[in-house]
Amino acid sequence: MFPEARKARNRLGKPAPDFHDKYGNAVLASGATFSIAVWAYIATQIGIEWNLSPVGRVILKGMEGSVIPAGIIMNCFKTNS
Repeated sequence: MFPEARKARNRLGKPAPDFHDKYGNAVLASGATFSIAVWAYIATQIGIEWNLSPVGRVILKGMEGSVIPAGIIMNCFKTNS
């Protein structure tokens, strides 16, 4: 920093703490708490289907009464890439 700018900055100084010095951490903590609470409510209460694994639930057409489990049939279609 240039010497003149440093002198000017030091000369101005802060006579009293401003809002951010006084309440900054409290506002930050309360905002974070509120945000976490809202997202926790959204994630747990509104009934979003969270892309759960379809293993054991997927049945190919025509295989409903089959003795072979659908998971084994699905493994036949995997590629080695």
